[in-house]
Amino acid sequence: MHVKVFPSGTSITKAMLEDLVTVGDREDKVTNEADKPYGTPTIKIVSGLTETPGKATASGSYAVVLKAVDSQGKESDPLTVYVGVVSTVVKYQPKVGETPLGDAKVIPVDGENHRQGESVSYTPQPEITGNDGKVYVPKRRR
Repeated sequence: MHVKVFPSGTSITKAMLEDLVTVGDREDKVTNEADKPYGTPTIKIVSGLTETPGKATASGSYAVVLKAVDSQGKESDPLTVYVGVVSTVVKYQPKVGETPLGDAKVIPVDGENHRQGESVSYTPQPEITGNDGKVYVPKRRR
């Protein structure tokens, strides 16, 4: 099973899903102009995801059922594609008790290979300078 992963903040559209499949129709693709009274085939989202243009698609995994539709409105059998939207914004906030030490550190996450719920490893800096100017050394877990 192949899953297409998009980073959080992406507004998944029908056009983006069309890029995941190949849609063809002999009548719509003819080269002889006299035999070409048709147009371009497209897809229809049957279930699994609702297009929300301009709004970010919520993080999660989606099994999206699509159908190809030719220029005459004839629909294909359903096809399921798997789409994931993952958060790629991960930060580590060092603290002493509940007191933050400096700014949160951004941890880079690859949106193409990371799946929602997978762990992200991070090695903290050996020393952290707090807002109070003191230097703190994080404990290493064994």
